[in-house]
Amino acid sequence: MKELNDKEIRLAVNKIKSKYEEIIRKFNKGRSLIDAFEERYMRALKNRMNISVFLLAEIEAVEELYKKEEAKKELENIAKSQKSNNIPKENFADKVYNENLKKIAKYPRIHLGNDTDEEIERLLGAVRDLINHYWHALVIIYKEKRFSNESDAIQEYYHKLLANYDYTGDFPIAKRYVDALKRKPTDLKKLDYEHRYILQETAFLLNDIAKTLNDVIQMESIPNPDKKLDIKQVTLKSDSWFYEYFKNLTHKQSVEKVLKYVNEVIDDFRFRGIKRYK
Repeated sequence: MKELNDKEIRLAVNKIKSKYEEIIRKFNKGRSLIDAFEERYMRALKNRMNISVFLLAEIEAVEELYKKEEAKKELENIAKSQKSNNIPKENFADKVYNENLKKIAKYPRIHLGNDTDEEIERLLGAVRDLINHYWHALVIIYKEKRFSNESDAIQEYYHKLLANYDYTGDFPIAKRYVDALKRKPTDLKKLDYEHRYILQETAFLLNDIAKTLNDVIQMESIPNPDKKLDIKQVTLKSDSWFYEYFKNLTHKQSVEKVLKYVNEVIDDFRFRGIKRYK
């Protein structure tokens, strides 16, 4: 992508701040939103990140936040209307919220501590299931095609999954979030930042994985696509579930099954379209 020049960077920063100002004014939100953005921006500069990529991702994030707040406001207005008309129904906003929770209830909830957000805990459980119950299939398939672009990408994703989500222990990606929850008094700005960080980084990674898997299927570049998956190569304990789930599937069918699961997680957690600019 084209790098932004200094003028474009200033315009992008001002655009993001203006959008946050509008959110604060229109939806009665705290100024911690702007403070959190400025903190992320300073951290990006300090760490010498690609500022063009950072700002484009931030623009997308603030636009998404605006849409969510707008939808939430609309639900609240509907709920107020119901109440004023004495409609004895469940609060409409609560109903939508509960329906969203029902979508993610199928994923294991991994307890991180007191007062942790259920969405975060279910998301981490969903990613851990991806590592433990699905990823072995890709390891087997691409073990036969080392040093290819697809193999390198899948290996890189696997390293990121293990580095940030592990497969048995704590979740490195959630450490600062858990630490923020333990602080007394609670630092709400820090907590909000770390909460968003987990959601955003996980959305980026899952969408990247989905794109790569979709590409190899569309380009028909799966190694030996009609070959049956050799599930005997899996040596981890407690993988009888994996054997049962993938037995008699071809390499292509196995990749499709992994992609189907990743897409389900993306849709259930409303991550569709949240992608890292490159």
